[in-house]
Amino acid sequence: MTTENFFTYIQRLNSLIPAAALALVLVLLGVDMIQTRNRNKASTIELPTPAKDKTQNTNKLDFRIKPTSLESEDNILILKVVTDTQGGRHDRYGEETRNLLFIKPSKEKAEWLFPDQTQALIEINGLSDASSQGKAIYAEVVDRKQESETPKNSPSSVYLISGDGSRLEKVIKEADSILSHDRKGSQLHIVYQRDQQIRAARISLTDFATQSDRLVVSMTSVPGK
Repeated sequence: MTTENFFTYIQRLNSLIPAAALALVLVLLGVDMIQTRNRNKASTIELPTPAKDKTQNTNKLDFRIKPTSLESEDNILILKVVTDTQGGRHDRYGEETRNLLFIKPSKEKAEWLFPDQTQALIEINGLSDASSQGKAIYAEVVDRKQESETPKNSPSSVYLISGDGSRLEKVIKEADSILSHDRKGSQLHIVYQRDQQIRAARISLTDFATQSDRLVVSMTSVPGK
């Protein structure tokens, strides 16, 4: 190859580089526009499927969606659906939270935590700790299929929920009363009453497994009462 031909190839190569760079920039801009459009695409909300229980009175309830203060991961927005019911005690003015709605950037449809609105989430707390991985949500739930029941007559169940709403685990089933709950490191300690017993449970916040559930004290009726 002569020196003249060598410089000719170099000139041609230099003339191609700007065109190739421009084409690459256009491709990257196109990919970014597609990704941005997908990220900004609005989610659709499908109403929860009504329960088939004929005793339920959900048709007469007015449901509204409100924000929550719950923290989640990956820019997931957590909303709550509330209703005004007689005897409601979770929020002020008789409002009760009946469901949670998770809106995820990666999902076209918003996802409900429960399939219907026949439960009241009377207490909802976010459980977060710098020493543990991920976030969990604590929810104390009572059954509302029988709308005539008051909170005093309704047993409470405790659920743990993953931060993205993909996992729902009932860790305490139908307790007469939840006396306390407290996070200690990677465990959740719950003290509750069922029948005439006070019990203490320890739940792992890593896999939501019950590590212990022990009897603390048994209560007996006073003779003659």
